[in-house]
Amino acid sequence: DDPVDDLYLAWDNHVAFALKNPAVFRIAYAPSLAEVPGGVEESRQLLVKRFIRCAEAGRLNTTPDQAAQSFMAACLGVEMGLLAQPATFDDPDLSRRVRDAVVRDLIVDPVARAADQQTDRVRSVALQMAALIRETPAPLTAPEASLMLQWLDAITTTKDAAAPPRSRRK
Repeated sequence: DDPVDDLYLAWDNHVAFALKNPAVFRIAYAPSLAEVPGGVEESRQLLVKRFIRCAEAGRLNTTPDQAAQSFMAACLGVEMGLLAQPATFDDPDLSRRVRDAVVRDLIVDPVARAADQQTDRVRSVALQMAALIRETPAPLTAPEASLMLQWLDAITTTKDAAAPPRSRRK
């Protein structure tokens, strides 16, 4: 029911798979491959969908695609370290600590959110609206939805979403 809980489960399952199937993992994620295997891309798309659910719940502080990239890169880094250099990466809590840091960076804490700056709240709501518009039929025409998404994307990428509107030259 909780999309954030799904992120923890996705990470833990991915790491468990890599450690139980190191040969398959190394083949799938080999940097020398000319093309990304279909299963790897499918895994990435499932992760993006998990982050879309987080955005729809107003819990994401970046775009679902950017969140998936950060999450997947960190998870792969942990897995590669655990597999390639187990003597160096011997901390039994390494995966959990990196996972928790990544999730903490990407996810908005609803309790702390109330105390955050206006910028973070506006940005989070804009990300939530954009995710909902992209995933749910809205009473907007295609051009209206496109324009709304353009505005919401502008809000989510600006440094200070709570800044007063810019005045227009007459």
